[in-house]
Amino acid sequence: MKFNKKFLPVIIAVPIVIILVLVYFLVLRKVNPNTKAVEQVETPPSVAKINDMALAQRPYVELIPHSNKATCDGVDLNITNLKNGEEKAEYELEYTTEKLIQGVFGNRDLVKQEEHKPLEFGTCSKGACKCDNDINGGSLKLTFTGKINYVLKGDFKVGSIADNKGILVSKDVRLSLDLNGAIDDKQRVMIASTMGLPADLSSKVILGPYGIFVQDLAKFEKPLKVSLQSKDVATGKVQFWDGTKWNVLTTQINADKAEFTIEKTGVIVLTE
Repeated sequence: MKFNKKFLPVIIAVPIVIILVLVYFLVLRKVNPNTKAVEQVETPPSVAKINDMALAQRPYVELIPHSNKATCDGVDLNITNLKNGEEKAEYELEYTTEKLIQGVFGNRDLVKQEEHKPLEFGTCSKGACKCDNDINGGSLKLTFTGKINYVLKGDFKVGSIADNKGILVSKDVRLSLDLNGAIDDKQRVMIASTMGLPADLSSKVILGPYGIFVQDLAKFEKPLKVSLQSKDVATGKVQFWDGTKWNVLTTQINADKAEFTIEKTGVIVLTE
């Protein structure tokens, strides 16, 4: 068969094209480094310091027992005496029962003046409620945002005369209340960290503040017996906020324990 020379350029060109294509892909073509997916380096989340805000600059926080027959019992959360341009508070209320630990979560707009529903110990759906009735205590964490961002956390204990022979002790076991005769048997009393002070104090706070709260009760049926334990009770002063002013209380010192009475709900601190 006679070779046709007119096909020679084509025969020569084909291998050359193939070689050039291979060289382009294997040697000359470089991958654009900016088209690669960036390798994600996992960094630990920033951890906000808790209770790093000076006591005098903190807001005053109340946790008041709230009885509700229609749904579940709970607490009224009141945040007042704001000083740092706070705009929002995220709350995490964790409470314990004899068998479990539960939580209540939410947010508060601190700029708008509006009433808020109580935080309930339980859940309700379609008119049916599953309530936790044997609450003994827990903690409250508040994350504030605004001009300054900060986090506060405090503990609380709740009880009645039916619990522990009417003796209610704070979470840190330093403050003790003898509820017998001071309140109705069915009423619940809460000892809660108020995180901040309801009003300025000229003395340095050593221990506290402890808020004593009862629903719809300003004055006890008879003086409530209280004891506060600290190595500083002999040299310090027990002061009580009665809703209007701070009062230095008369105390009886027994070793490292100060014993005294209060007639109203309010806030207790030990100062220098």
